[in-house]
Amino acid sequence: MHMLKRPFLYVIAISLFVRLFNVPSSLNAETIYKGLSLALTVSESDINALGEIFHPSLARYQLHYGNADDADRSEYESWVDSAISYLDSLIPAFQSNGIKIVLALHTPPGGFSEYGRFPKHRLFQEEWPQESIISVWQKLAQHYNGNSTVWAYDIVNEPAAPTVASGLKDWPTLASDIIQAIRNIDTETPIIVEPRYGDAKYLGNLRGKLPSGQNLLISSHPYDPQYVTHQGVRPFKKRLKFPSDRFPKSSALKQFKKLRKFAKRNGTGIYIGEFSISCFAKTKTQINYLKTVIRYMKKIKAHWTYHAFREADVWSPEHTCRWKGRKTEEASTLPKRAQYLIKQFQQG
Repeated sequence: MHMLKRPFLYVIAISLFVRLFNVPSSLNAETIYKGLSLALTVSESDINALGEIFHPSLARYQLHYGNADDADRSEYESWVDSAISYLDSLIPAFQSNGIKIVLALHTPPGGFSEYGRFPKHRLFQEEWPQESIISVWQKLAQHYNGNSTVWAYDIVNEPAAPTVASGLKDWPTLASDIIQAIRNIDTETPIIVEPRYGDAKYLGNLRGKLPSGQNLLISSHPYDPQYVTHQGVRPFKKRLKFPSDRFPKSSALKQFKKLRKFAKRNGTGIYIGEFSISCFAKTKTQINYLKTVIRYMKKIKAHWTYHAFREADVWSPEHTCRWKGRKTEEASTLPKRAQYLIKQFQQG
């Protein structure tokens, strides 16, 4: 990940902008946490910049292991130990900036066995990853139990289980086992469960299968409609308005409504781990889209993290994009979508 350098006047302008809004001095049980999903690798300076520029109350911190596909259990769990040590070194920066984190296991044991349209996690193809993930979450829960900076555990990012090998646990069963393993150690920290691929259309597979009364949050990563959210990103080549006759506001809310229905029936909270819109969309479309989904999230009292802070430029609220030539560039002034996000963060 490249480091972004900021002109002095740029930082001053941002600081003046955020001071126009009241930042709550403390958070209570009714707080809705809002922020950004982080890049797969972040530094202390990134966290300080996140706090200085955006002042979010939440960040989604991803435990990502680039060599997981070829690693055995010993190698994977050794990496977990190093990942814990690195996160520990960042905790003071999160604390000093008033940012809590969702601890998300972006790379489960074994990584992927297949890629393509429907990738597969080895977690559902081999026995050892299913044993390892229980041990890993026991270790994480033991280590971070009582740590006020770690707000929630996101047990697997977008679980990829189009099929499950004979004799292995399916995702609802494995998720329930992970939840129980955590709760045997940490009875308080919220636990986040995503449906397969982080897509709310698979929520039916979880209905009635998760343990009740365990302070759970159901989550998905809605990018609907993709023709709008991914415009300018292959294969979505057309620049489109939102809302429009073809894509009314309701087209952006399908997953959110499914989450709301599931949460009501199953007694869970709601957390949106990722949502975004390409910076190639026209500014008016970007703001219209964000207003539509954020207002609905407020209605359903969902916690959320926008995707993403200093990951790919196309999703970065700090970048502008030129449709001609599909070029991205670091903004010299704060883009309007970033300003809009900051306003939401400061509303508490």
